[in-house]
Amino acid sequence: MSDERLKAIHAAVDGGQPKAALKLIQAALQKHGQQYVLRALLALVHAQLGEVAEARVVLRSLPALGEVDARTVHTLLIAYRTLDDGQHCITARIFPSPAATRLPIQRG
Repeated sequence: MSDERLKAIHAAVDGGQPKAALKLIQAALQKHGQQYVLRALLALVHAQLGEVAEARVVLRSLPALGEVDARTVHTLLIAYRTLDDGQHCITARIFPSPAATRLPIQRG
């Protein structure tokens, strides 16, 4: 996926346009497949739209996708904070370490 497309998605999310971001993410998922960063952004947008059940479904499916980079972990943390549903940790594999790392989310 191009950096331009990802920047457009981030701009929509950061600019308070979750419906526009959702359309961009869905188009990118169709074109590029189930990339971790896209799924993390999808969870965040569902959370921003108040679609808690949809966000949780996406978040629960993420560990099966494998290793993630630091930017994606940051997106996941924001999604969990947005949900703020009492489930304050994620399990992810952060490269280059092959071991699973449990990351606590601190309430701010």
